[in-house]
Amino acid sequence: MEGMHGTWTPALICARLYPSGVGRAEGYPGVVLDPAADAVPVQLFASADLPDHWGRLDEFEGPGYRRVPVQAEVPVEEQTVTAWIYELVPEAVPPQRD
Repeated sequence: MEGMHGTWTPALICARLYPSGVGRAEGYPGVVLDPAADAVPVQLFASADLPDHWGRLDEFEGPGYRRVPVQAEVPVEEQTVTAWIYELVPEAVPPQRD
């Protein structure tokens, strides 16, 4: 987040959390948005600088992730906001174990 000024706020999203993706995302945690899933705690970063840095952030996250909009519940503000999150791409989601 070098070069950006902003604030962090705790929030919740409905998603499946994986401790590690596979392939290009192996060794790094990731989420897959799922409205039926439990709430996952996240940190929202708000900054007027973000539009100038999306390309750099997309490159940093790499091909194992994609930037997508998400509805995030912000308990301290008692509201839901639209935010951006990096979600695992389908190829990076670990196989389900039965």
